[in-house]
Amino acid sequence: MIERLLGFAELLRKNGLRVSTGEVLDGARAAATDGLEDPETLRSALLATLVKRQGDEAAFQELFDLYFLRPGDLSGAYQDGPLAQALAAA
Repeated sequence: MIERLLGFAELLRKNGLRVSTGEVLDGARAAATDGLEDPETLRSALLATLVKRQGDEAAFQELFDLYFLRPGDLSGAYQDGPLAQALAAA
């Protein structure tokens, strides 16, 4: 699971969210404590540990859905640039 969290953190960074290594470790600990089976529990744990600015929450929510719930929808456009540009192009 740590590989998935690292990949998600990188996706967040590529889309303009500031995510430190320490925050990723905090997110991994929170996810392990709260459980990984329920996507909404995972979402809450990662939101609490990875998002610092309220303005970043919408991007986090969309990227979480794409990365964890709809991975087949995650195309190269989302990996390479800011989320707003990718959504505008789609």
